[in-house]
Amino acid sequence: MRNSSTNLLSNNTVLDSNYGLWLYSSSNDNKLDDNRALDNQIGVYLKESNGNVLTDNTALNSTVSGISVWDSAENTLINNEASNNYVSIYLQNSSEMHFPTTRHLAAITGCGLPFAVTIA
Repeated sequence: MRNSSTNLLSNNTVLDSNYGLWLYSSSNDNKLDDNRALDNQIGVYLKESNGNVLTDNTALNSTVSGISVWDSAENTLINNEASNNYVSIYLQNSSEMHFPTTRHLAAITGCGLPFAVTIA
């Protein structure tokens, strides 16, 4: 989604793509529930998007990262799983992120926090 707000993406499966689920350029206040991103480069990718809530999503076998959040704020990830990815969860230039019960398992790097990041 690009420049799209207040949408619900639910029960989707994305396989073998560059980006499994992609929110970009002011895609704000969306809900992503119970989606699966399998065998992608990046499973779930949020960039320049704020106030999104991701619940019960699965990102498996990503060659770059399971969940990536860049230049974004106030996103919430609840009960998501990022497993068997090169990096399970990657945050860059993001703030006020909330991660209750999000799991990252079996990754080369569990959680990458390269620049200014605030996790609540």
